[in-house]
Amino acid sequence: MKKIANKKKKIILSASDSFSKTVNSTDLKKKIAQKGFLQISCRNFSRPFPFDLQNVFGVVVSKIKFGEREMTFFPNLKVVSPFGVGVDHIDLFAAKKRGVVVTNSGGASARAVAEHAIAHMLGLARRISEFDQRAKGGVWDWVFGMNLFPNLKTIARHGIGYDKVDTEAARVRGIVLTRTPKIANAAVADLAIAMIQMLTRNVLLCHLDLVERWTWDRRIGRTFSEITVGFVGLGGMGREIAKRLRVLGVKHLVGWNRSDRPEVQEARTLYDIERSTFFDYVALESDVVVVGLEFNPNTKGKVDRRFLLAMKQGSFFVNIGRGETVDEEALIEFLEDGRIAGAALDVYAKEPSPTRDENFGKLVALAKQGRVILTPHYASYTEGTVREEIEMVTHNLLGVLSGNLEGVEIVT
Repeated sequence: MKKIANKKKKIILSASDSFSKTVNSTDLKKKIAQKGFLQISCRNFSRPFPFDLQNVFGVVVSKIKFGEREMTFFPNLKVVSPFGVGVDHIDLFAAKKRGVVVTNSGGASARAVAEHAIAHMLGLARRISEFDQRAKGGVWDWVFGMNLFPNLKTIARHGIGYDKVDTEAARVRGIVLTRTPKIANAAVADLAIAMIQMLTRNVLLCHLDLVERWTWDRRIGRTFSEITVGFVGLGGMGREIAKRLRVLGVKHLVGWNRSDRPEVQEARTLYDIERSTFFDYVALESDVVVVGLEFNPNTKGKVDRRFLLAMKQGSFFVNIGRGETVDEEALIEFLEDGRIAGAALDVYAKEPSPTRDENFGKLVALAKQGRVILTPHYASYTEGTVREEIEMVTHNLLGVLSGNLEGVEIVT
């Protein structure tokens, strides 16, 4: 190992990264040199050393054990200084026997430690960690947001759903909640059409056959004119999908919606959608089931085990609404046993980070088999849609704050 030059220099040996970085980034290095010492960094006390051990007069240690064995390396050692307050990693008895002085930095870090302790106390008292996780999960409720901002006037949702907002708390506090409906419908419908076609034509399976199994397997699929598509939810997204499917020549459309409001009636007439008053009829009749439900107490788990069990053998399942509206465990079970031939999911029961969820792990395994298509709740993410939604969010915010509510989509 190459020896360090200037052997006559008295050495201060630093086994503390923090000390070394501080010295090298400040004028302390110059001050040490002016006193006739050379500061050298050393991560541990393993031999061989790239310098003359007799020239080491001082050692700075952090958490590394520094006992009698280490002291014997340096015959002229005069002082050991821990970087910090604690000296429990230094053999004080051995140091005293050898006449080595042990110092510490006393209260030098007291202010920083105190500030750190206060940060912890405030963090615990204000539940910062909890709220951070809730915010990352998209949760905005009275505990989190509304109490933190006493002058809050409006909450503007970017998108259609508002299930992450405590609407009752907002109403009680007089906070106006807005959203951006309709804008995303076309983008979501386009993705749903792509998903339906990929499933019914076995695109993912054929892709895996070629690129992973190197097999030339022309799997039989079905054209739009050969399938019945059923809708669970005929909101704006469902109606847009139905419009596209009718143009593409789908044989039969059937749909269930909680209410038969005028726009739903109009769509049923325009696109010749058979109305299903019996919820499970959609499952019994359809080759492809498309779920486009918003999430609320009435829709939680609406697509349950019984509905999924009623689906045709070898049918397909698409969800571009909300993951919590579907019994995810039952869906996985029927995908694994082949009752449901395939699924395309843009939403999940646990979002936005489902990667550690057991159910999501099972879905990933199915996806690797070519049975399931998974996308990260991005159906509305197109350049034009995002731009329009941002413009509408801005319009909603300014409209509420200025009192001009024309064109503002108010939820509560």
